[in-house]
Amino acid sequence: MQRITPKKHDSSAYTLRNALHIVLHFLQCAEKPTRFPPIFAMWADKKAGENLDARHFLTTFASTKKNKNKTRILMEEILEKPYVIGLDMGGTNSVFGIVDQRGTIIAQTAIKTQAYPDINDYVKAAVDALQPALDVVGGIDNIRGMGIGAPSGNFYNGTIERAANLIWQGIVPICDLFEEALGVPCRVTNDANAAALGEMTYGVARGMKNFIMITLGTGVGSGIVVDGRVVYGSDGFAG
Repeated sequence: MQRITPKKHDSSAYTLRNALHIVLHFLQCAEKPTRFPPIFAMWADKKAGENLDARHFLTTFASTKKNKNKTRILMEEILEKPYVIGLDMGGTNSVFGIVDQRGTIIAQTAIKTQAYPDINDYVKAAVDALQPALDVVGGIDNIRGMGIGAPSGNFYNGTIERAANLIWQGIVPICDLFEEALGVPCRVTNDANAAALGEMTYGVARGMKNFIMITLGTGVGSGIVVDGRVVYGSDGFAG
């Protein structure tokens, strides 16, 4: 494993930017996530250091004949809806951002996670807080999807499951709730995995194939990258 000495930066920014890649991954795959590492992670490793954007990703993905038609359709959809919503959910704060194709955070807002013991109240407060940010980019019609980094986020099921540092108990269908509230596709992964992908794409881990990302907040987590791929494990909770 390579040792990283991080520079001072806002780690939540990388998690928010990674929302773009979370959404792109699920756009180019089947509607239901598969138990394989995200193709965008493998591609980002090969293209580390470049100014990544959705068009470049899709152009690369389209290099094989069988993907060309699929990619053309995705390209048209992304050009029509060029932004995604990113959510960095922590035990104390939830930070939201609107991110463009190049990973630039256009607008940002936040709410207190612990202030909403009822998950439905949390989602409503999140949507209300997002409205001014959405207005900046012309409304929800310009949003392609939503990517979430959350404690105990299950990459395979779109749920938050028994998170020790969140106030909600049991299994929370977070993606279903936001999809219903916003009307756009929503995907979730563990917050440490999202941060690891963000660092690999935009931060101090660019060019690295093997590293561990340690996240310190209300809880402690880790995202493990081996050979340029995030290790999810059989149940989505490796790390």
